[in-house]
Amino acid sequence: MRRRRPRGEGELLHGGGAAVALCRDRAPLLADAIRHRYALADAHRAYAASLRDAAAALHDFLRGVQVLPSSSTCSTGRGTTAERSPFLRSGRRSVAAQAAS
Repeated sequence: MRRRRPRGEGELLHGGGAAVALCRDRAPLLADAIRHRYALADAHRAYAASLRDAAAALHDFLRGVQVLPSSSTCSTGRGTTAERSPFLRSGRRSVAAQAAS
């Protein structure tokens, strides 16, 4: 029984032609595209991690701000920073303050 050749193998056996040359030209471009895709994914992961770390630092900063004395009010007369901030009104301590105790 005669073996069937995969599609395109006949052209390879007979010198290749324009289709094979085009495929060979595109192979390095595809390899570059794959490398760039992985580089973009790595950069995106690093960016997301930096956003997470910045958010955690900001969160800890807002939780760790010292409560101003009650006699001290801002120029608008709306009360102290602690009275206006939902983070400071909750009475929860920052991660850094918890670790220190």
